[in-house]
Amino acid sequence: MADARDLLNAWQDALKGIRGVASPATGALEQVLRRQMDFERQLVSRVLAPLNVVLDSLEGTAKAMRTQADAFEAAAAAFKQSAELLDVQASMLEKAIEALRDPAEFVRSAGGLAER
Repeated sequence: MADARDLLNAWQDALKGIRGVASPATGALEQVLRRQMDFERQLVSRVLAPLNVVLDSLEGTAKAMRTQADAFEAAAAAFKQSAELLDVQASMLEKAIEALRDPAEFVRSAGGLAER
């Protein structure tokens, strides 16, 4: 019968042999897994690249639309001010016409030029 120490030594030798054989396989497996992860990262980045371009374009479009809306609001305020000024000018012109019409009518009627 084999001694326990001989059995333990044989077991340790077997483990060392397995480690020696498994070590290159483990390194190769790690390298394969690393390559697979790199491939997956590249694949995801390439698949998402067009989406990122579309999102960037949409973001730029939204900013441009917001700028246009602000410009239209400013233009609307300017048009409102212009309309108010024109309304004041029209009122002043109407009052001037009315003020000139009364004396002109008086002169016409006094001079006998009034229409009959």
